[in-house]
Amino acid sequence: MFRFSLRYRFADVGSVLARQSFLKSETRPVTVNNTQLNCCFFENLSDEKSTQFRNMDGSAVYTDLLLVGKTGNGKSATGNSILGRKAFNVFASVSSVTKTAQIEYSEISGRIVKVVDGPGVCDTDLSEIDALELVVDSMKYAIAASPRGYHAILLVVRFGVKLTNEDKQAVQILKRIFGSDFVEKFAILVVTYGDIFDPEENKGRSFNEWCSTQTGIFRDLVSECNNRVILFDNRTKDEAKKSYQRECLFTMVDSLSRTGQRYSNDHFKSAERERDRILKEAKVPFIREETMMEASLIIQELGKIQLVELDQQLEMLHHLKSRSVRFYQSINTHHRETGTLKDLITIATNINQSIDDQMNAIEIQNKRKQEEAEIEALKAQETQSRQEEIRMLQNHIDEQNVRYNALLAQAQRTNTSVEQQYQQVASRQNESLLPLILKALIEIVPAVI
Repeated sequence: MFRFSLRYRFADVGSVLARQSFLKSETRPVTVNNTQLNCCFFENLSDEKSTQFRNMDGSAVYTDLLLVGKTGNGKSATGNSILGRKAFNVFASVSSVTKTAQIEYSEISGRIVKVVDGPGVCDTDLSEIDALELVVDSMKYAIAASPRGYHAILLVVRFGVKLTNEDKQAVQILKRIFGSDFVEKFAILVVTYGDIFDPEENKGRSFNEWCSTQTGIFRDLVSECNNRVILFDNRTKDEAKKSYQRECLFTMVDSLSRTGQRYSNDHFKSAERERDRILKEAKVPFIREETMMEASLIIQELGKIQLVELDQQLEMLHHLKSRSVRFYQSINTHHRETGTLKDLITIATNINQSIDDQMNAIEIQNKRKQEEAEIEALKAQETQSRQEEIRMLQNHIDEQNVRYNALLAQAQRTNTSVEQQYQQVASRQNESLLPLILKALIEIVPAVI
């Protein structure tokens, strides 16, 4: 659900928005299109100030911005600085305060600014798959809430902390959500915690000069967004500094907007397949864990069946076979979606084969017992005419014994192989689940940074 805060403007009919006036600051609920909105009304904006950012025809300039970045980098605080008011909740936390996409508006010197703040990437307060699904779903809402698109996507990083592989991973995830070229074409790099940047501690260099001396992930990110980078101090109380920061950002946004492109729903749709893929890949560790558990339980059940009476084994094996087939089909379905479960498909195939071998061995054993009973019946008749038939049956029994022993030995070898394969896969999986995800992510979308 979105939380809206709108600033409604009242203008004389026919003025074409050339003059504006606002009521005294007041917040009250307003219903628009059956949606309850929390609307803020302001007053006393001078004509000179309200026309500072206007088109040649006197119409207002609209600026639509989307905030993205890793949890804890100060997205919400940056949104407040841009809007010139406390619109988004800000707390000192390593988990994302923003759990849904929030949309806020402000009128700044005649410019109507919309800022959308979404949940942070790599939220430590949620499981990996839940955090990823939250970001993807929220960004879908954010795109839908801005039909005209966004003039810029503000990628928020933190000053004073060296960017790590986790930051690189966060950018990669965002690329798979928005498209691989969103940083290059639409992003502005906003560096927060500008209050701790001291030119004197950096040999008198300005922030832009400092950026040019950086290396590694940060340098690559600056280069990719064509040096569209700005330092933000979200803690300052200096109104002049706040205004200057906003003006610098708006100038950069306007420069980016002159290309005539906005990040729109069309761009977002073009990345839909990659978003679906990343969500499926994020589920792989959980799928593997559940699959390994089921494989272990089936193997254990197979061992228990061998201990019961022979006449009970066949019925139990038929039930286990049905379970094993469903197990294989489930793995195969997930493998078609992710392409990462080949080793588990091998285990499932061998489990099915082991069950088949045991069922065949038992059927042969039952047939042998039936034929032995027939021999005994024929022997009881003690007639010469039956001797040849007895001999033929005995030969057949001998052949069946050979087949039975061969199949039983094969079943035992298969059981041993399945157990060894299971132990090997379980051992590899228990070493680390996280590298599987990182590897899959980086392999599918080559890192540009």
